[in-house]
Amino acid sequence: MPVLFLACGSLPALLALGSAVLSAQAEPGPASAPPAQAVNAAIERGVEHLLLAQNRDGSWGLDLYERGLDWHDLRDGATALALYTLLKCGLAPGHPSIERGTAFLLLSEPVHTYATGIQLHALGALGVDRHRKRMQELVKLLVDLERPGGWDYPGLNRPDLSNTQVAALGFRAAAQAGLSVPKGIWNALVEATLRYQERPSEIPGTTNLPREQRFMAGFAYEPGGAASASMTTAGLTVLGIAAEVEGRVPHALDVKVAEARVLALNWLAQNFSVEGNPHGEEAWHYYYLYGLERVGAFAGLTHLGPHDWYAEGATRLLKEQRADGGWRMDGRTSWPPQPMPIANTCFGLLFLRKATFSPTVARERPSFRAMEEPDSDVWFRVDAKDEWTMWLTGFAPALLERHPPGPEAQKQGAPHGLTLEAVEWWLDGEPVARVEAAVGSSGGGAVDLRFAARVPGRGSGEHELEARVTARTVDGTPLALVSKPVRFRQELAREDWMLDYVDDAETNVLRGQKLALSASSEESGFHRPAEAFDGLQGSAWWAREDDPEPWLVLESARGVKVKELLLSPAAASELLRAQCVAFETVELRINDAKDVLRVTMEADPARKTTVKFERPTLVRKLELRVVGAEREPGKYVGFAEIEARG
Repeated sequence: MPVLFLACGSLPALLALGSAVLSAQAEPGPASAPPAQAVNAAIERGVEHLLLAQNRDGSWGLDLYERGLDWHDLRDGATALALYTLLKCGLAPGHPSIERGTAFLLLSEPVHTYATGIQLHALGALGVDRHRKRMQELVKLLVDLERPGGWDYPGLNRPDLSNTQVAALGFRAAAQAGLSVPKGIWNALVEATLRYQERPSEIPGTTNLPREQRFMAGFAYEPGGAASASMTTAGLTVLGIAAEVEGRVPHALDVKVAEARVLALNWLAQNFSVEGNPHGEEAWHYYYLYGLERVGAFAGLTHLGPHDWYAEGATRLLKEQRADGGWRMDGRTSWPPQPMPIANTCFGLLFLRKATFSPTVARERPSFRAMEEPDSDVWFRVDAKDEWTMWLTGFAPALLERHPPGPEAQKQGAPHGLTLEAVEWWLDGEPVARVEAAVGSSGGGAVDLRFAARVPGRGSGEHELEARVTARTVDGTPLALVSKPVRFRQELAREDWMLDYVDDAETNVLRGQKLALSASSEESGFHRPAEAFDGLQGSAWWAREDDPEPWLVLESARGVKVKELLLSPAAASELLRAQCVAFETVELRINDAKDVLRVTMEADPARKTTVKFERPTLVRKLELRVVGAEREPGKYVGFAEIEARG
């Protein structure tokens, strides 16, 4: 038996219909969502993935591989989407990754609906008044990007529902920030969106039900196209935004919106699944799931028919989360773009976070790490902020059993029979502090002597800390104890280069030059030589993994006056280091000179290597040859960017 609607013609009741409709073919989903602890753990792993994926210039990588200036504008959209997601997941505006991403974004001049709309989303989530002027400028640009029938990709003159949805989200963010949005824009969004809804069709098995219970109509990417789940959620999102504030659209249009929403909710309920993208390209699976979250939020629904959409979606996302914490599709294609690791991870996180109406509340990122495991003789903790503080907290139970206190100490409640003399703190394989017991102290008993030390904070990236204790047993025998190391990634560090790199692309004198490029090899069309000169850290030239001595040559007929070169290894983010080979030496040859300049690359792979010339040099030809790199199967050598300063 199909689930029945309640017959009613009022607007609230019409919207409520979507929570009940479904044909007899619908299969009920899981009874409940995954435990909150499991969901929060998945969110934390996804956040960590995004933090590791941030490039050295503060951006997040470009997920699309169709190259050209207009497509490159999408890199600002990827960065804005990552920023918005991290803010929704609790990162504070003052977090170093947010500061870097924001600085990068504010330098951009978007020309694209996606970059503009999502940047409004991100700046709105920052909640910082100083960005209001920028947001108002973006509102004006978004208004100017409207075309007859909606919003489109630059130059195509072919509006689509996906772009139109992003425009609606951008205008909503602006309105929520209290900015001025042209009143007629909501009408334009609704009227454009209704063009993408298919003609109503009858739901199988509902012949005897009232009309509003029998028909459904999804939304398509283009007018007259076939409906899909991802586009139906897009259409419902735009209509939900229009209905969110009373009086946003005229009453006559309000009624049309309500009817269209019921038909679309019926379609979603009838075709419900959290696998793939029902009736659409599977590549948009995560885009669809995040759309489903917005539909549930704007319609106020916990269920679509018998389906608890959040429970089923969250269960699916937890199963699909990768070992590295991200979400992505398999394979690699230009269109539809796959694997889209940044965008898909954002979509997964935004779904789990129920981001549409969840408050943007910053929480302090954990800075405490502890080594208090049974197989570690020495236990300690570290608070890794701008200044690091570390201290002992105890010893392994097995060690305490082996070294009980003497009779007198036992009467005084001492937990062990060790006399602590000193603790050395070792960071990244080197001693950084030594703390000795105070004169006259036995150094025994409870660990009331914490042997605490403070050292200047270390840079971003992976670190390893251990404690080495010098002690004596009850009978005076010397004893050396070593903790297991604590390994952790420092994400709260602020280093000078982090903001310096943000605008390097703007001062690159190679930018806009007509260059002839050649290389010893290229891994694929996704990593061509041009990627090292496109102003984007998120794209790179990779040589083939079997290339014994990779080289890259640029030639300029006019020549470029250069004072220094900036060389960025291909691994622009910590995440990419798993795919790239680090190398120590590059040979530079300028203008076919007989002599080559051997350059030692920075030891920190996040840093650019600067090559300074004795005097400004007119460079017509530049050859870079990677020498001595130890090749590994499945890993690549190359450059993210070659930049020059004049």
